[in-house]
Amino acid sequence: MASTSATPAPEKYMPKNILITGAAGFIASHVANRLVRDHPSYLRPAILPMGLSACRRAGPGAVRRFVHVSTDEVYGETDKDAPVGKHEASQLLPTNPYSATKAAAEMLVMAYARSYGLPAITTRGNNVYGPQQIPVKLVPKFILLAMRDGSHARSYLYCEDVAEASDVVLHRGEIGSVYNIGTTRERRVIDVARHICGMFGLNPVEAIRAVSDRPFNDHRYFIDDQKLKALGWSERTPWEVGIKKTADWYIKHGNDWWGDVSGALLPHPRMLTPQQSFDSASMTNFDFN
Repeated sequence: MASTSATPAPEKYMPKNILITGAAGFIASHVANRLVRDHPSYLRPAILPMGLSACRRAGPGAVRRFVHVSTDEVYGETDKDAPVGKHEASQLLPTNPYSATKAAAEMLVMAYARSYGLPAITTRGNNVYGPQQIPVKLVPKFILLAMRDGSHARSYLYCEDVAEASDVVLHRGEIGSVYNIGTTRERRVIDVARHICGMFGLNPVEAIRAVSDRPFNDHRYFIDDQKLKALGWSERTPWEVGIKKTADWYIKHGNDWWGDVSGALLPHPRMLTPQQSFDSASMTNFDFN
């Protein structure tokens, strides 16, 4: 997410134009909706492909703030009994190819900041859930499975809270800083499954079936978000409220929003969009063992 602006107010940055890459995606769409709703004086966020090279070509001062969205996975696995989460200066120790590419992207942004003066800010967030999320993700998958009749711990943030955090970072974040977007309210995957079973009147003993774990699956991600809280942000949506809002959305839209999601509800799916082709010789609908 990048923005251009006239001279900002000393206490709060006020952008004039906001460009969001990937604004049709799950999290970015909630951020874009919030910016349009809560800041009507701004020009509408544009869904445009604006990368690092484009920012450099725009010339000095053209981009006033570049917010790069990363993930808590770049820190690697948190010790099971760690009482304090990883802070922004913690060492990056990604443990799987996905998180390694995310860490590499952060290094690239940092290099542009140091070499070309890109005014970058990075966020690293916990798992996000909410309406409109693709069904391969854990929360919508469990809801859709429950509608049809583990020991790993994760911290789940409702999408609107994450959108608010992005808003705060955009307007109050310090250039060159990293901000964790997190929650201390951790939940085991099995507890999420049991909660959703209860929402749909299902017996967890009968409805929950254990499957093999996915490859390279860290057991815990726990981060410290005090730095972001110092800017005025805090988690607003309790789990019980957010999960009900999410379930209500899928009850209303889940059967027709994504089309046939049968493949997404399998363990470790590789769900293809209608725009993608399926090559049975090169891949299957499952993660490779």
